[in-house]
Amino acid sequence: MTTQQIVEYLRHYNEWRRGNDAPQPDPTEVGKAIDAACEAMEHPIRVSSVCRELTRERDEAREQLAAERALANALGNSIYRYFPYAYNNYYGMNKAMKAWKEARSE
Repeated sequence: MTTQQIVEYLRHYNEWRRGNDAPQPDPTEVGKAIDAACEAMEHPIRVSSVCRELTRERDEAREQLAAERALANALGNSIYRYFPYAYNNYYGMNKAMKAWKEARSE
């Protein structure tokens, strides 16, 4: 059922319940319409909570990345001072990365 159909069906049911000369709606269909209305109202709440969780995770990841970048910048000068050839060859880069990881784990 679309949202518009749910609204129309529940309005029809409410009119019948208040004594209007409308035919009695099928109780099973009324239950389905109520369930669909509840689902439609709960959906934005679930989406909102998921968005909040994702936003929190994104913010934590950004903070961690900023801390790692600051550490890399701080260590970058000292690593390349001790391993000036790190830019030029594979062995030097591995040695520099190992030193960076060791410093990062401390």
